[in-house]
Amino acid sequence: MKIIKTASYEKAARKYPEYSPNPWAVCTDRVGRDDKDKYEKCVHDIKRKAKVVKPATKKAKKGKKTKKWMQKATTDKTEGSFTAYCKRQGFDGVTDECIAKGKNSKNPTTRKRATLAETFRRTSKRKKNK
Repeated sequence: MKIIKTASYEKAARKYPEYSPNPWAVCTDRVGRDDKDKYEKCVHDIKRKAKVVKPATKKAKKGKKTKKWMQKATTDKTEGSFTAYCKRQGFDGVTDECIAKGKNSKNPTTRKRATLAETFRRTSKRKKNK
């Protein structure tokens, strides 16, 4: 595999010994950008062969999502806040109409809570069907 050693590549290779070559630069040099399918195939092939590893950043470590995010969402201090919103709007509780109204709200927090309520409703229906 041809490695195009640019200044940024040299800097990254010193900082991260496991640094892989830039597949886009290699494929642009090899194939060119005229034939999109061939170019994309080349990029995927280089990534697969080189096992391209992105250098770890602070954001990647911090923003790592867990598989069980819904369990943490239910222990949130705002539990019942969307139900209270629905009751203030004149609904009997969290209904489909209330969720629709919440999703069209100007308040971004209300929109997020409505989306979360819809997600919880969907997952609880799946559990009941099992």
